[in-house]
Amino acid sequence: MPRSRKLIAVSEDVVNEIAAVARRLGMTTSELVEAILTQALGVLRVREDVGRVLSDAVLYSDLRRVGGVLIPRSVFFHLIDSVDDGSFEQVLSEEERLVKWFFTSVRVKRVELDHAELAKLISIWLPGFIVDVRSSGGRTLVVVSSPEIEGGRRLEFVKRIVVSALESLGAKIGSVETGVGVVSVSVEGWG
Repeated sequence: MPRSRKLIAVSEDVVNEIAAVARRLGMTTSELVEAILTQALGVLRVREDVGRVLSDAVLYSDLRRVGGVLIPRSVFFHLIDSVDDGSFEQVLSEEERLVKWFFTSVRVKRVELDHAELAKLISIWLPGFIVDVRSSGGRTLVVVSSPEIEGGRRLEFVKRIVVSALESLGAKIGSVETGVGVVSVSVEGWG
């Protein structure tokens, strides 16, 4: 049975880009468009934010590429709470290295990073935490909060992750304040 066809208006720039990607992948333009639409529809059946799903998939792919793994937050905090000081510093240094690579690659890939996107990116490293980003008077404030930031090592971990992320994006850190359950980083002249 012949397939029915529908014409859909798409800008020439998008068609040219799809055609170039299809050639690179060894597919026809029609095959690629159908594959993309099929996958997008699969996502839309369960979620309405296909753009967010695709964006998250790219970010998690980048995370895996640098050797990052996702483990339950409770397990991670148990580990950093129970290791000796030297091992804690080694874990923290490795996390900072991964964060710096990840956020440097974000800076290279993206033209502009708004507050919501920055909060989302920091949340990848601190899942389940509340991340708030706002600007006022030429300063940007990044606030991370969670009842799990009890102080000590957990507080140090969160502080260094946020500062490393912001510095890798080219931000100039103004001040860092910490309290029970909260890390607040002020950035000057950015955002």
